[in-house]
Amino acid sequence: MLKIKAFLTAALLAAGLTAFGQQVTVTGVVTSSADGYGVIGAAVMEKGTTNGTTTDFDGNFTLTVKEGAILVFSSIGYSTLELPAQPQMSVVMEEDSQLLNEVVVTGYTVQRKADLTGAIS
Repeated sequence: MLKIKAFLTAALLAAGLTAFGQQVTVTGVVTSSADGYGVIGAAVMEKGTTNGTTTDFDGNFTLTVKEGAILVFSSIGYSTLELPAQPQMSVVMEEDSQLLNEVVVTGYTVQRKADLTGAIS
C-alpha cells in the first residue's frame, strides 16, 4: 500500500511539472498599419530570452515559446510592440517616422544624407 501511495505521489508531481513547463507554438502574421502588407524581416522575440525568429516575405512567423510568454515585435521604422503569446496572432505594427533618420556610410565616417554635397560611390 505504501508503494502505491509513493508511486501515485510521484506520478502526480511529474504531471504537474510537465504542465508547468508546457510549450506553445505561435503562428501569425505581422502587417503594416499604413498599407496592410506584411512586414518583411520583423524580429519576433520571447521577452527575457534569446528565443526568437524573423518574419518571412509575407510577414508570416512561427515560434515555439513557454506558455504565458510575452512576445516583442520590432522592425526598423516601426514602433516596438509587446503582446501576450497566443496560438494564432495577427499583429499590426504602427509606423514611426522619427526612427528613420537617413544615414549614409562613406567608408570612414557616417554622415546624414542631407549634409552630403557631392557624389559618393
